[in-house]
Amino acid sequence: KFNKFLAPESISPIEYFEDTGLSKELHKSLHRNGLRKPTPILKQALFPFLCGKNLLVQTDTEKGTATASAVLTLAVVDATAEKKHQALIITKTCERAKLIHSVVNKLMGKLKIVCETATYGDGSYRYPLNACIVVSSFLEMDRYGCSKSFSFLILDYLPSGPDEFMSIKEKCAEEVQICIFSTFDSIEYILADDTMKDALIVKV
Repeated sequence: KFNKFLAPESISPIEYFEDTGLSKELHKSLHRNGLRKPTPILKQALFPFLCGKNLLVQTDTEKGTATASAVLTLAVVDATAEKKHQALIITKTCERAKLIHSVVNKLMGKLKIVCETATYGDGSYRYPLNACIVVSSFLEMDRYGCSKSFSFLILDYLPSGPDEFMSIKEKCAEEVQICIFSTFDSIEYILADDTMKDALIVKV
């Protein structure tokens, strides 16, 4: 349905969720939760992500990034698929992990998606038979025993360097699709990576 080979210049910002082909249930849930139009980030990021593009979203504030992470995740996860470990969201703190987890659960509505969060020290670690996992550190991934299974990766922060980014990618599927949220810091090492060299840069 979507063309992941679209050139960046052919992707225009969207004004309405109807322009993206979201499922009716997700669209209704977003509307019920007061999200009647895409946020500034989603206007530029949602359709490209649905088209299979890797994204690097640069913004000078965290405002709207939790919602964007949740919507991007719910837009691509297939609740009917046999593969359960589909999407992984990595944050840097327990507070952010819990926040994004709560937003995902709020926005999913009647979608049959389970979202589990793992935050350091709270005793919530267990093998997840679910579609989406939110963790407070990429090191927490090992506790789940489901490496190489994630098809979608959302980083709520810019990794500290190429070594950390490589370690994260090694735990995901070979054809993983990635969205990274960052401030306007140096991103050269991210764009130098083979996975991200053709990434669409979104500046908000």
